[in-house]
Amino acid sequence: MSRTEGKHAAVVSIEGRRDVKPTSSRVGRTLRITGVTVALVTVGFAVNLLQILASPVALISRRLAHSLNSYVTWFGWTLCQYFVEDQDNVKLTFSGLDELPEGESAFVIANHAFFGDFFLTHAVARKKGMLSYCRYFLKDSIKYIPVFGWGMYFCNMIFLKRDWQRDNRRLAGAIGLYLECELPIWLVSHVEGHRMNPSKRLESQKYAKAHGLPVLENVLLPRCKGFVSTIAALRGSHVKYVYDITVAYHHRVRGFLGTPSLGEVLSGGLDDYQFHAHVERIPISQLPLDEPNLNKWLYDLYVEKDRLLAKIKAAFEAKDKRT
Repeated sequence: MSRTEGKHAAVVSIEGRRDVKPTSSRVGRTLRITGVTVALVTVGFAVNLLQILASPVALISRRLAHSLNSYVTWFGWTLCQYFVEDQDNVKLTFSGLDELPEGESAFVIANHAFFGDFFLTHAVARKKGMLSYCRYFLKDSIKYIPVFGWGMYFCNMIFLKRDWQRDNRRLAGAIGLYLECELPIWLVSHVEGHRMNPSKRLESQKYAKAHGLPVLENVLLPRCKGFVSTIAALRGSHVKYVYDITVAYHHRVRGFLGTPSLGEVLSGGLDDYQFHAHVERIPISQLPLDEPNLNKWLYDLYVEKDRLLAKIKAAFEAKDKRT
């Protein structure tokens, strides 16, 4: 039995704890989308303003600036979670949470299935007191998106341009800021580099076959360079664990990995969806030291993640047959 098979053997209780409510009317959905959008944009602008006002504090104390920024950011993330995680019709389950202590810094990796994967990552972070300290590796263009991109820029997300020489310097500098002051942090990375979809899966599988790498069905092949550099930077620091989060989605009609649209998220039209997040805590000290073996370790992890998702898929489908 592999390292994770034992943990996955009793992995998933996906039985929803809530009854499904009837889908709201078109007018009701439109009104909700409008109200939620106005609320998010208004709070976003307020967060931006507070972030700007707090930025000079970094000249005095980076730790204090990080704490203030994280506190302000918490309001925005909490509002987002309220409109998704806290709604009565959302069927969200977890496994592996008992492994995670409260308030522990970590390097978090997760598979990437749709734009709202952060809702599930944040649901885990929220339960462990780390929601305000989530910092993501993001495409550089995102920081130019009004309100939301600006907020991510001010809270020191790590922006990358897919130019490895430049990105490696940025990555080292950004991570160094958190490590120097031993700031509480969840560094979150989607190491696949792209969201999972049929065309990206085909590209990933073709690349894997051509290079003798694992051919995966439910996830994309991970990209190793950024992961290896991040682990190298974190060794010996206060960030001592990798949290491996596996997110899964199921739609009553579209099936496994059927993910919601933005309209469905904003309107609360999630009655037909099931969500699951599994988390595993892995000591960085147990990871291979050399790059080739660390690459292999990451590929092996994604093979196991692919198998886990197949088990979750079977559990979702079995539940559908019973209902």
